Amino acid sequence: MTEAKIEAEKEKKLASVSKILGEPVFFEANQLALKIRTNLMVLSLVAIVITFYNLKIEQGSSVLGLKVENLDIGVVKTVFYGLFLI
Repeated sequence: MTEAKIEAEKEKKLASVSKILGEPVFFEANQLALKIRTNLMVLSLVAIVITFYNLKIEQGSSVLGLKVENLDIGVVKTVFYGLFLI
């Protein structure tokens, strides 16, 4: 191959890659996918709050059958604000 053909092929490949990467990709999300996404976001938020605030579950029963240590109003506000953003 000549150098001109190689350069032309490189330009063609570069143009096709730029076209593919330059356009946003949209997918149709059905109700099940949206429900799964929402559930995963909620579980992620709960896991982050438990880890960040060093919350522990005791054997006693107070909220939904669980007693949580180190729980204060700041943690509760963080959870509600996070759920509002989801």
